[in-house]
Amino acid sequence: MNKKESYTEYGYRGLEEIKHLREEIKLLKEEVKLMKQAQVLRKENRNLKKINKNLKSLP
Repeated sequence: MNKKESYTEYGYRGLEEIKHLREEIKLLKEEVKLMKQAQVLRKENRNLKKINKNLKSLP
């Protein structure tokens, strides 16, 4: 294998790795988005529980 063929092979593997990393970044961004949504929903749930508790304590 000469230097040019080796470079092409490594270049190809590098491109494949970049594609893989981009896909992984995309998935991680989606996961972060879902985690933020879950955090907001947990906060809303806590607030609703407090409101419910306050309503139950009214005469």
